[in-house]
Amino acid sequence: MKASGWIPSTEVSVALVRKRIDVWKTNLCDISLKQLSATVLSEDEERRASQAKYKASGERFRACRACVRDVLARYLHNVHAHEIEFRRGEHGKLLLRDNDELSFNVSHSGNMGLIAVTTGMDIGVDVETAGRTIGRMHALARRSFGDGEMRQLEAAGSDEKMRTFLQLWTRKEAFVKCTGEGIQRGLRSFEVDVRSGTVLVADDTAQPKCEWTVRDVSVDDRHIGALCYSYSTVHGSAVAPHLRHLQWRAT
Repeated sequence: MKASGWIPSTEVSVALVRKRIDVWKTNLCDISLKQLSATVLSEDEERRASQAKYKASGERFRACRACVRDVLARYLHNVHAHEIEFRRGEHGKLLLRDNDELSFNVSHSGNMGLIAVTTGMDIGVDVETAGRTIGRMHALARRSFGDGEMRQLEAAGSDEKMRTFLQLWTRKEAFVKCTGEGIQRGLRSFEVDVRSGTVLVADDTAQPKCEWTVRDVSVDDRHIGALCYSYSTVHGSAVAPHLRHLQWRAT
């Protein structure tokens, strides 16, 4: 599926708006990010990058974190990218320190990065590169998918099976990132639906309930993305938020 509707970030105004989610896409090989990372990263971020097992992984981490800092600084008043301070949630979710108004989440796969930014709701985003082997796909599905998800995968035609798997996988990842539980939550404790965008979670009485919405993010032909957000925190309203797709550009 070809991506469409990505607006260069230099062509729009950037501000926190209720019931709007900005999804940013960036190429982590962008030379501007390499230059930016030399000036905005913290000592801890530099140390983490230098300790990466592979040099390329460290460079991608630098570029991704530099982009996150640059993007967030555009929404914050009188705060420069290098001044931003982060903290970790209970299960490790990256959050802004001393700022509960802005919500964000980040994901990258290879050289593709996605950053989601909003206010007034929890969000999670995930991106994966197409190219898993069929054998690995089935092994991951058996370990991570519920019965309903397996039926969706099995119903997909041979040409659509990998795409369906990645749609399910990225939606599940986006959900656990949205809730902040991450890998601490069992992936079989809930199910997603590629057709409706719902998340079904079994509560203590084994009755399914739906409080979140997941939807695809059309990245490009080589990547599958997903976004998850919670309606319950949008002033009690069930009105779907507006999505803007922004292509990162240096300012």
